[in-house]
Amino acid sequence: MKRFNNWRSRLRDEISRQTPLAHVWGTHDCVVGLGGGAVLAMTGEDIVADLRGRYDSPETAAALLADMGFDSLGAAVASRLPEHERLSKVNMGDICVVPVDGPLSEAVGLVDVSHINILTPNGRGIVPRRMMTRAFKV
Repeated sequence: MKRFNNWRSRLRDEISRQTPLAHVWGTHDCVVGLGGGAVLAMTGEDIVADLRGRYDSPETAAALLADMGFDSLGAAVASRLPEHERLSKVNMGDICVVPVDGPLSEAVGLVDVSHINILTPNGRGIVPRRMMTRAFKV
């Protein structure tokens, strides 16, 4: 996987496109919306096409992960993107996971220069970079 030369402007446009969108499980959530959309914008590769529309709640998302043989969201992301060995090496545009309350216990985030973009029930939010527990190269 290789980023386009103009990946920064493509990512900025994708974040702007996503900002007003509501959270919808399986359609526009942290995986198929935020993370998948960012990877698609930066590389042209839709690494979550097979997941889109296959779940509609946190419970069905957790069940799908289990059916696919993953014990965590981070493990599922690691099956699609190479993992950073050290969190200190994470770059803008990389994907990460952060801890959250709920059935999945993790959410996908998008690394920015000074924070992590996340998707909340009310739209895009940000959390400190120190919250990431795993990170993946795009």
